Amino acid sequence: MAKNELVLLIEGDPDLADVVGIRVREAGYRVRTARRAVDGVCAAIEFQPQVILLGDCSQHVRTDVATTNSALIEHAQANHIPVLLLGSASYEQAIGTFGRVPTPLEGTVLTDLVTKAMEFAAFVELSRDRMLARMDTRHQPFVKHTAPAPVTEDRGVNDG
Repeated sequence: MAKNELVLLIEGDPDLADVVGIRVREAGYRVRTARRAVDGVCAAIEFQPQVILLGDCSQHVRTDVATTNSALIEHAQANHIPVLLLGSASYEQAIGTFGRVPTPLEGTVLTDLVTKAMEFAAFVELSRDRMLARMDTRHQPFVKHTAPAPVTEDRGVNDG
């Protein structure tokens, strides 16, 4: 798999964002970072990353992560993007996410999870494209594929 995919990092802590960004870039992925939750949701919609890494975006971490994740899930242009939570996450925060990256970051756990999420995203996109292609053919008007009837001259009763 070519690693030109975009990872969106939503993280309020600049030091953690730098460390995570460096590790993800070293693995060959492009990284775009948003410091605030609202900026992250907008960036997800605008840039359509293949994976979102969602960390703590404010002092109100518990509500902010859950609200941001819900906003991503509910938006039609972002709900197909796998979300990985950074750090500890409650059950409520993790609903609808692809997984959780434990902190402190050790070894290749972060990049392994990003790669798995990329593979999942590619599979979902391929499956969605195939489903849409099938739906397109199902909604075509029915055309019976038979040889055309021969064209005959229409003769009236008096043509004789």
